[in-house]
Amino acid sequence: MTEQHYIVVRTDWDDGEAYWVLAPDEDTARRAVAANTDARDATDPTKYQCRPDNNKQPPAGMIYRRLHGPLAVEQ
Repeated sequence: MTEQHYIVVRTDWDDGEAYWVLAPDEDTARRAVAANTDARDATDPTKYQCRPDNNKQPPAGMIYRRLHGPLAVEQ
């Protein structure tokens, strides 16, 4: 399975934070962000959008946060 970079961001952009992660699919990207960041509800498509995006390309096992820099994925 080919992995690609995804961006996960609030649908309303109120907090200004965005998360990039390398994942095999959207669901995996959402779960990684929800489990490892303050965006605990990132799996909810009404609150967060998730789409392929190559603007930031963190390596496997990392999440890049726009406002707070890189973060290691724990799960």
